[in-house]
Amino acid sequence: MLVVADVITMKVGTKVIPENRLPSLIEAVKTLYGKFSSNEIDDETASRILGHTTSRSGAYIQKKADLRSFGLIEPRGAVKVTEIGRKVSYPDDVSEEQDGLINAISNIELWKLIYEKYTKKGLTLPSDFWTDIRVWTEIPPEEAQKSAEILRKAYLEDIKYIKPEFELKKEEVKLERKKVDISEAISLSPLDEQAKLVGGLIKFGAYDIAKQFIDFIKEKESKKEEPKEAKK
Repeated sequence: MLVVADVITMKVGTKVIPENRLPSLIEAVKTLYGKFSSNEIDDETASRILGHTTSRSGAYIQKKADLRSFGLIEPRGAVKVTEIGRKVSYPDDVSEEQDGLINAISNIELWKLIYEKYTKKGLTLPSDFWTDIRVWTEIPPEEAQKSAEILRKAYLEDIKYIKPEFELKKEEVKLERKKVDISEAISLSPLDEQAKLVGGLIKFGAYDIAKQFIDFIKEKESKKEEPKEAKK
């Protein structure tokens, strides 16, 4: 733990983790936005609304620092809910809420690394999760093993409202768009260009997209042959 001016943070190597967990901070920003929208709020008013006796209390200072770490309020000046804070507290739809949650945890460097490697792909954290911690934080193996379970619990609490299947659904939509783009690319490219494109995709391991190209070309060629067969 690291204490700086009444603010407590968990420091693992070069990576810093907020003391308060994201779900409780979302409740706090929901209270702030519900009463003041995105207008500026002075510290005394904000502290009272959040249940603190004074803006000088350690608990309020800590909460404010953590709200800033997740990007839920502006990083400097008076308390003001950001667009990320608005999305996670009063979203227009599920898509916007999920984007806000992902943006919030992405403001914590270590959380972003974990999210990109595991959660985004719908994977659970492995039993040897500490090996990732060792690499990302550059701390000794024994220290990484001791920190891993604490970090696991904190991370899972912070992402509890994120829906991995939503992220995967977005990837499916992107793939559908790619299919359309592929069709257009093939129709506009000469045969030698198409061959080079397929070869390049295979070279870089994009086998699924390469297969889409080949299937599309086959389908297109078979349709060209149909009128000839009819004349016979």
